[in-house]
Amino acid sequence: MRPREIRDANTALDADREAFHTKKRALIQSYVDNTLPSQIPDLHVLNAETRAVSDAIHERRYPGSAAQRARIRQRQEQKHTEPHADHLALDTRLLSAAFSWIDLNAAQSPNDKAAWLSRLLELLGLTLSTIPTVPPETRQQIKGQPSEFDNWLFQVIAKNIAAVGSTADASILWKPILALGAPAHRWVEHFFWHWFTDGFRGFASPAGFVGTWQSMIDHALGQKALNPAVALSFDVDAVVMQLLAFDQRWNALFLAEENATAIATLHDTYERAMSLWGKSPRIIRGFTSLAILPGAKSLLLPGIGWILPAARKFRSYDWKDSVEDGVIDFLEACWTRQRETIASDASLLKDFLAILALVTARGSPAAIALNKRVAGLPGA
Repeated sequence: MRPREIRDANTALDADREAFHTKKRALIQSYVDNTLPSQIPDLHVLNAETRAVSDAIHERRYPGSAAQRARIRQRQEQKHTEPHADHLALDTRLLSAAFSWIDLNAAQSPNDKAAWLSRLLELLGLTLSTIPTVPPETRQQIKGQPSEFDNWLFQVIAKNIAAVGSTADASILWKPILALGAPAHRWVEHFFWHWFTDGFRGFASPAGFVGTWQSMIDHALGQKALNPAVALSFDVDAVVMQLLAFDQRWNALFLAEENATAIATLHDTYERAMSLWGKSPRIIRGFTSLAILPGAKSLLLPGIGWILPAARKFRSYDWKDSVEDGVIDFLEACWTRQRETIASDASLLKDFLAILALVTARGSPAAIALNKRVAGLPGA
């Protein structure tokens, strides 16, 4: 109720101020008398009621403001202005404090666990209600940033995914977030920040984490809102960079070689992902940074074939922003670690040399040096 409180000295709103304090005193007294209902109210209804009261008070404070907001919205719709995310009417700091205890692992019974999961889904529904639905083919981007409450909730969801049960059951928590797609890429990105940190720590083994993560990637591959042929490709890239763990801040899973076995199960998924999203220089740069890490060794050599189709079509501009350096580092890692395998596979060697020729032609000293090392090999 706190957002309804009127704190400024406005005599015209004295009645509203007194109504607030009367209701507040009644709630406090019912708590003291032990007559306050223990059941948590419907948060969606409470949010709607709070917004209605707050809007009414704002209109009395600034007559005509509602009509002005309606005219602005109408002009934005007519001009196809990119929509803005809304905010909850409730006190979100109180909400996050009140539900900070939610930990499905601590549930004492299946009924408790189901009730807590239901509450978590209700909170997610609240956050999603503030984000406009935008068809990806409009190529619009939702303006704004995830709120402090959004970030808190994504962290709680990431922590609890492992505790839900099966991968299929857990998808009820993350599918609605991925469904936001490219138009709301900032929200999807922030979720993955927590998924690769708090979510990872919630699993008993890397294999368990990878299994659930793989289902996320597989699901995203079929989403229209994440198809670069439909949605704005730059925003799609923003999501994919996080989805595929290309962000160097959150890829601890790939830093440990003992996780390589679990990561190897992602081979086919990454192959399909690179086929769909790997035409972008930004994605190629992300992949080359990931593939050279110890845990990603199963993706290193297959990556040669995944990179070549995009590299052949790159224009001079596409090689900027460290893309060229990333590809050279990738080729260097391939040659240093898997020289014999590359040399013994004619098809693999051909693709490797084709990428090397592209970067060597650009005059990079590092590429020229690597080219000289490879030049003496038969077939090179």
